[in-house]
Amino acid sequence: MSATDPAIATVLHDSEAAAPESAFRHTVLVGVLAGIIGVYLAAIGLLLLLHERAIIVGVLSLGHATLLATGIGAGIAAARGHEGLGARLLRGLIAGAIAGGVLALLPLLMTAVSLRYMFISLSPQLLQMLTFDADTVGQGCLMLIAG
Repeated sequence: MSATDPAIATVLHDSEAAAPESAFRHTVLVGVLAGIIGVYLAAIGLLLLLHERAIIVGVLSLGHATLLATGIGAGIAAARGHEGLGARLLRGLIAGAIAGGVLALLPLLMTAVSLRYMFISLSPQLLQMLTFDADTVGQGCLMLIAG
């Protein structure tokens, strides 16, 4: 028996068929996944290691460019589709903001709870990098979400 056998196809009801994923759900999932990737890169120490390399001295480091690429990648992945340009741009912006929001939870968690005993890469230098040397953690987290 093959999967395209008409006898098998008639047994399935409409409620049992796989429902197409909504565009909003796809956008949220892409944003959350990109944010988790950013947290992973920070937790293993790669972001701080890349932050030591300057792309534009005093302006942009490779660590910040990696964070930017993560958000842009989320936006591109979420914006794929056949809808109009406005809808795709909006989905891309939402996915990038969600990715930044998930990543912004890391500095908040780092200031509330000391995770350094488990993840030695979650250092004060990483906190400075993630908050863009802002005066408060809240300002840095807003820049992460907006970036």
